[in-house]
Amino acid sequence: MSDKYLRTDKQNLLNALGTELCWGWSPAVDVLQLLTDYQAQRQEVEQTASSVPQGAWSRRSSWSDRRHLNILLCGSCDVRHILLTLSRVVRHVREDADNKTSCRGAAAAAGPAASVSPVAPLLRFFIYEPNLRVHCRHLFFLHLLCDMITLRELEDRIELFLDLFGNVRLRDASASCLKATTHRVLKLLERHEGPLRSVIHPSRSFDNMKSKERDFIEEQLRHWVRDQSRADDVAQQWDQRVRHDLAERYDSRVNIVDWDFNFAVLDYTHTIKFPEYREWRLTGLAFDYCRINPRKGFQYEHAQVNKSLCHFDRKGRGQYVGDIKNGPFFSFGVDTESPHLVKRQVDGQMIYGNGMIAMHNTRAWIYELLTGKVWPFADHKFAWDDEKHYNPLPADAPQDTAQFNPTLPACEMHFVGLDFERFLAHCGQGSAGADAGSSSTTDAATAAVSPPLDDFERMLQEVTLKSTSTTAPEASSATTFGTRRGERTLFDVAFVGCTSTQLMTPTFFEHMSPDGLVIVETIKFVSDACDETKNQFVQKALQMAAAAAAPTEIGGSSSDDEPIPRRGCGAWQHNVRLTASLHKRQPPLKDVAGRPTEAQQRSKDRMAMPFQLVFSQGP
Repeated sequence: MSDKYLRTDKQNLLNALGTELCWGWSPAVDVLQLLTDYQAQRQEVEQTASSVPQGAWSRRSSWSDRRHLNILLCGSCDVRHILLTLSRVVRHVREDADNKTSCRGAAAAAGPAASVSPVAPLLRFFIYEPNLRVHCRHLFFLHLLCDMITLRELEDRIELFLDLFGNVRLRDASASCLKATTHRVLKLLERHEGPLRSVIHPSRSFDNMKSKERDFIEEQLRHWVRDQSRADDVAQQWDQRVRHDLAERYDSRVNIVDWDFNFAVLDYTHTIKFPEYREWRLTGLAFDYCRINPRKGFQYEHAQVNKSLCHFDRKGRGQYVGDIKNGPFFSFGVDTESPHLVKRQVDGQMIYGNGMIAMHNTRAWIYELLTGKVWPFADHKFAWDDEKHYNPLPADAPQDTAQFNPTLPACEMHFVGLDFERFLAHCGQGSAGADAGSSSTTDAATAAVSPPLDDFERMLQEVTLKSTSTTAPEASSATTFGTRRGERTLFDVAFVGCTSTQLMTPTFFEHMSPDGLVIVETIKFVSDACDETKNQFVQKALQMAAAAAAPTEIGGSSSDDEPIPRRGCGAWQHNVRLTASLHKRQPPLKDVAGRPTEAQQRSKDRMAMPFQLVFSQGP
């Protein structure tokens, strides 16, 4: 029996969304590609605007010239941004070296050109989560995807990853993998042994945590490998929460799920198939390889409990307190760079589902991370038809294990405790200054020289103007914040999940580099939120960024040990072009003959809603 109507709206929402979100609600972001696009945008503005001094951004225009890149992840809930960024390091360094070589072609005629040696900067990821237990999954998946893996088992590892990432119940092979990989994580934390010891250091990686917070993480990991720690009643817990959510409509739950899919999911993303969504809502199974890429003679019975999704008390009793409504579909399966995976049928429906796209995306990222070569996307061929279609490696893939020695790019992981203000204070230690200069005229100049906008960018700009025109920050706020000076850590890129937007305070923006970017996740894919609520969330994020005036003078260290050159800055503003660049891999909409109906136009507007926003201090 349900007590839904005796609870508040907040309690009912928490019952659907859970108190521990273990996956994100937006696609992965290639941080280096975003910085490259921002660099090109600034150079274009500098060449066009007469009021912008030439060379204003030249000293710090290229991320590849820096020794470090500080990347802050607040509430990302999984490792998708880390995985995608690390897999693209070799590609971006190679492209940057080619661009520098071509730019020096003219100088080579006058004298010998300097050699360009592509060297990637050290990527330092600072990971904050509102729930400490999510750090356990971060540690686990970093080991699963980056440790002890070869190309021969690439497809098997991807299958294990999807099973462990988004399914409440596991196959026997996945449960064994969970236990073995967790043992390696504990070995790294306790004895500093393992291939990832240069990436995750037991002491340096947890400097921003209290001792009891790290002890809690290790305690949760030990429950994953301890046979006495049980969570056998997860299926009953799931069914009980579904009963509470649906109340008297529980007997018609299949029809209710069908309604939610067509009116709360399908208009926002076209990559999720109804059987995938129905299976998730009813049983907690999101990635079933019986639908993704099954093989003849293999059993896919999910009988074990996914302990990585359970919260264990001190007595070893596990409980699932995560999401039961939206699902883990949006981190890896709503966009792709492959045109083969976003084809439509004659009736306009997508040919492939979310699980298929997630499998291909993850496989391409891991392959590029291991080999440094771009994965050649092609039409999908089912392993059920032919066994050779399982784990199809490219022709130029390294075959001999002697010549194949995969190494991770230079990176470090730093895990942050629950006290985020304490972390910012630790990053901002140094002497304080009292003077604040005047705001620069760069922002006004760049607004007049921007190239024409497409339809999606025009819609984003209208949303920005609507928000900033209603609640513009006071003029005095430009000198209120950002006067702290001295040596401190500044972040080049920050990602803020929709569960952590309360952290976007003026102090948060003070710790961003003058050339930094802030990416904010929206609630586009939250099915319990109506369109009005989703638009209000976007406007609130725009207002919070506009109200946090950027520092007018900064002296400190961002990614390098050299002081940052001083320059005037205005308030943080919505960068429409960078936001549009994050949405360019969305599947194209189906063509509509004639004038669209009201329902077709509403569906188009919902699909065009941004799932991420990018803020910058420049153009």
